[in-house]
Amino acid sequence: MAFTEETALNLQETINNIQQVTADLTGLVQAQEETVGEVASGLETATATLADAARTANRAFAQIEAAIAEGELTEIV
Repeated sequence: MAFTEETALNLQETINNIQQVTADLTGLVQAQEETVGEVASGLETATATLADAARTANRAFAQIEAAIAEGELTEIV
């Protein structure tokens, strides 16, 4: 089988296609990396918000329990 100009052109086209696929895959991976980073950041924020809410609820429950124990709640009611 001879290496013709057509063979060279086909080989060049194949290489160009591989380069394009590689570039497309690189772009896809980078986009996914950004998305994962954004999701992780959102989860971190949500976790911090939930932790703050839990601390606030714990303080409120502690104050209610203290008020009940000291009889303040019955005075208010």
